[in-house]
Amino acid sequence: MSHLKILIAPLDWGLGHATRCIPIIRELIRRGCFVELAGSGNSGKLLQQEFPSLTYHEIPGYGITYPKTGRSFILKMIFQIPTILSSVRREHKWIVENHTSHQWNLIISDNRYGCWHLGVRSVFITHQLQILSGFGTFVDGLMLKLHYRMIQKFTHCWVPDIIEKKGLAGILSHPPQLPKNVQYVGPLSRLDPNTKQNDVPQKIVVALSGPEPQRSLLELKLINILSRPEWKKEAFLFLRGLPNASPDPAQADNIQYIHHLNSKAFAETLSSAKIVICRSGYSSVMDLVRLQKKAVLIPTPGQTEQEYLADWLTKRELFMSCHQDDPKMGEIILMCMGSEQPKIQMDFNGFKKALDDLGIQ
Repeated sequence: MSHLKILIAPLDWGLGHATRCIPIIRELIRRGCFVELAGSGNSGKLLQQEFPSLTYHEIPGYGITYPKTGRSFILKMIFQIPTILSSVRREHKWIVENHTSHQWNLIISDNRYGCWHLGVRSVFITHQLQILSGFGTFVDGLMLKLHYRMIQKFTHCWVPDIIEKKGLAGILSHPPQLPKNVQYVGPLSRLDPNTKQNDVPQKIVVALSGPEPQRSLLELKLINILSRPEWKKEAFLFLRGLPNASPDPAQADNIQYIHHLNSKAFAETLSSAKIVICRSGYSSVMDLVRLQKKAVLIPTPGQTEQEYLADWLTKRELFMSCHQDDPKMGEIILMCMGSEQPKIQMDFNGFKKALDDLGIQ
């Protein structure tokens, strides 16, 4: 079955939901499908830059705001649940209204709960089946029921992880009870491990991402640490994760700043890095495993998912991690430089089998 018309719509919280859709988009195009994109914010801009020839639709964003302190993160998110549910209804209305004129054969949504249609096959992509609210198992159970009820509206639920040994995401992707429409499709990454790289790693790469104000707060803290005299012999590259911004800032001393890189340039930069410093978002974790890079993971304060992933992967001795307010952050970065590369090999082509199962040849 070829020449299908497929809509892909990633969530606009950070860039990770969009970046992990890129290998799926590439493969669908290779298979002769007509792909259209729907998004908003920086993630939508990223997809437009990666695929300028594809039809792009501006879909309503969720309009979520984030606190400056991690302690209030969960509470503020809970208070915004009515806003989130309203956004879900609004994007579902958008899908219903626009399907009339566009007639999609398949809708692939990365964490956009409203991007489904009763008359169209649909896929929901998430690595986070288990909800960690931070308020205990009772609240987690209530959130899980709501989560699964929304997932069941889709024809399929793809989990970008492997089944064995709780995969990369641990309990997040391997809860005690699974939705009936779940399929593990293996990790997803837009990066090519065979890209060119320097024989000798040149720079420590700081890959910033995620929502404000925490993105800027981490950037300022790292600049403050890495500008100290003891780091003057090292070269740093800050990838700021701002695809809408231009031009790139000027280089200051031993620190270079770039707002955004396309997938090819991003892969080359990370491949040539001594180490990578980044958030512990799951898409970033998959990219690091894909390229087999040493890294320090710094979870966004208050984001229980990222805090769990950083702890889980540190205990598995795959990466190092620290909290954003850790006074020993500089020491941990130095320890990472002297550590060994992560020893883990995973199949990043599992999603192609999932496309086969949908009859997309």
